[in-house]
Amino acid sequence: MPYLSGLYYLHHSNQSRMAYHENNILAEVILQYPGTLQILERFGIPLGLGNDTIDVVCERHEVLPNLFTLVLNVSTFPEYVPQSGKSYDFIPQLLRYLSSSHRYFTEIKIPQVDDDVNRLILELGDNKARALSHLFKHYIAEVSEHIQYENETVFKYIQELYSCYQKQQLPDQSVSYHIGVYGAHHDDIESVLMDVKNILIRHIPQTEKGPLRRKILHQLFELERDLYSHTRLENEVLIPIVQHLEAEINPI
Repeated sequence: MPYLSGLYYLHHSNQSRMAYHENNILAEVILQYPGTLQILERFGIPLGLGNDTIDVVCERHEVLPNLFTLVLNVSTFPEYVPQSGKSYDFIPQLLRYLSSSHRYFTEIKIPQVDDDVNRLILELGDNKARALSHLFKHYIAEVSEHIQYENETVFKYIQELYSCYQKQQLPDQSVSYHIGVYGAHHDDIESVLMDVKNILIRHIPQTEKGPLRRKILHQLFELERDLYSHTRLENEVLIPIVQHLEAEINPI
């Protein structure tokens, strides 16, 4: 394992874990963890970073450094336990980040994979390949529905709640929605990917020529990791913050 300079070892529940901090040089972080490039893009931070630290780069682009490092650590270290507490100032930028992730999934990544899956199905042309097509189309529909619900219902509710907090107003008491509804119905949209990968690895003989299947599998593993981090940000950061905010501004 390569030496990762600038990482801090933290201790939680008798387990050691590593974490990036705001004084790490951002260019070095990218060289250690290339997935940081996707995080930069979603925060709207361009390259040309020089040797500036995370906090300097974030302040230059009006991004909260502590939110950036939290997202980076959640995305990098599966064992990292985010501590966001009552960080209500995270809400606007976190929602923008998650919305940017949604656009990436629905407009870029999933269509790319779908195009390659369709090419593979045409090359194979058998019943198992058609079953794969049906499963992946089902997955696309499921993800699209999930993201639409988040964008149009959940994020809109959170924005209105945060606006009430800023204006020191009580929320509309006629609205019965609360973040617990979202948490209870926050289905795991990653699970179908495992079925797709198993079909490609276990059940369809590789009669096609070329690297297309390997390319699809790499894309699916990458998408799965990205969705996992995305779901963790929603479950372990966004929902707890909103729960605290609801308790603070809603009358008992």
